[in-house]
Amino acid sequence: MQLQDAARQLTAGVQSLAAAGRGQPPDLAIRAAGELFALKNDIASARAMTDGPGIPDLGDARLWESLSTALDRAGNQLLNLILHLVKIKNWWLSGQAAAGVPHDGQASLLVQLG
Repeated sequence: MQLQDAARQLTAGVQSLAAAGRGQPPDLAIRAAGELFALKNDIASARAMTDGPGIPDLGDARLWESLSTALDRAGNQLLNLILHLVKIKNWWLSGQAAAGVPHDGQASLLVQLG
């Protein structure tokens, strides 16, 4: 329940930041992104303890999916907000998508903020 409560609080905070719009300093949104990353790691660790080979089904698969969906949505909102709040100094795209092969493999996007 602690992870679920943390996810609710974080997603509510992200919604408030998004509602505040572009006139705010980026610090809070960037901090929220760090918290989101940490929470996603905590959830992945907890999920690994309850969902794997030799571990009896605890019936929590829907919980993990629900949390993942909510945090993915919050992450998208944060990314959109941060990109409007900061100045992008430079960016790089690498991987197969950079070579012009859409949706095949993985790509990395590195954004340098200035």
